Amino acid sequence: MKNAYGKDGKVFARHFQDNYAHLHEQGIWIFGDWDKALHAAGFEPKTTRKLSIRDEEKIIIKIRAMRKKHLPLYAKYAMDNDGKLLKAALRQFGSLS
Repeated sequence: MKNAYGKDGKVFARHFQDNYAHLHEQGIWIFGDWDKALHAAGFEPKTTRKLSIRDEEKIIIKIRAMRKKHLPLYAKYAMDNDGKLLKAALRQFGSLS
């Protein structure tokens, strides 16, 4: 886990499911859930999952660019056109607008 984190800088469950499925599955199998697996590997789950200020700024810049182009800011449009942005905005702010 630490090698993967050193390489990618991410400990999100989805990231491990997509890129290191064997580690994700083993972590859940051995420890019962992803948070316990992270903790056993020496990570503090709540703090390592938080986006950095830089990531927040990127989200805000993308949302403002959409607004400036007069693009819709409703979830269906965002999911169809930039699902990653929608998921990041929901995770960080609770909504896209």
